[in-house]
Amino acid sequence: MNSKKKKIPYAIANWEEMRDENAYFVDKTQYLEELEKYKAPVFLRPRRFGKSLMCSIQEHYYDINRKDKFDELFSGTYIGENPTAERNKYMIMRFDFSIIEISSNIEDIEYNFNAIVKQSLKYFCLYYSDYIKNVDLSEKNASILLNDILMNIQLYKLPQMYVIIDEYDNFTNQLI
Repeated sequence: MNSKKKKIPYAIANWEEMRDENAYFVDKTQYLEELEKYKAPVFLRPRRFGKSLMCSIQEHYYDINRKDKFDELFSGTYIGENPTAERNKYMIMRFDFSIIEISSNIEDIEYNFNAIVKQSLKYFCLYYSDYIKNVDLSEKNASILLNDILMNIQLYKLPQMYVIIDEYDNFTNQLI
């Protein structure tokens, strides 16, 4: 654990940054254990209620590539002392739809959505390059690229994928 003075965080939604900066936080890691009881959990909470930070906690906890950083990231927390069998078991695919630009033109919305999803899919392939092979990252269509990734995971019996979608409500609310 970090011995420097604790900071009061503002607008930090990244778990690793919270830990690196030794920021105060309410330990909600016990909820990871509870979330594992659900097949597809959805967080419906008001703005500024910690949804993005919880998504980041999940990302760091379940990420197979962060296995070596587990103690650094979770020491002194409930889940650090009581890890589940799902700990560091997945490749994490994370989408943040808060950055999708909304337009009055449906073609522009589709283009922006496709571009952001494609960017996340490419990052996923590069971040998990030790596992993901033979995926054409030059593919223009996000749906086809996603399908190629899923087929790759299935065909080569790779670690399972855990999907986190943050700010889905921001995107849909703007559309409505």
